[in-house]
Amino acid sequence: YEHQFKPLHPRSESTWELKTGDLRIFGWFVRMDCFIAVVATTKAFILEHQGIVAGFVGEVVRFRRLLDLDPPKLIEGDDPNAVVSNYDLAP
Repeated sequence: YEHQFKPLHPRSESTWELKTGDLRIFGWFVRMDCFIAVVATTKAFILEHQGIVAGFVGEVVRFRRLLDLDPPKLIEGDDPNAVVSNYDLAP
């Protein structure tokens, strides 16, 4: 593989899916370059269970709401440049 990780994939409610060739990791960015992972699974599991991604997003949102974090709890939005300081899609 040219890149170990694939481009970030924004999901609803300011959650993110990080992808490798085999893994999918769901969480959110609490600040620039600081990702909090909540749930991870394999690409194969997601392909076998259509619609499960929405459940993972919901799990991230519920977990985040329960944490007693100082505000702001997250970076809102879906712009990868707002959450990763050196985000670049160029090979």
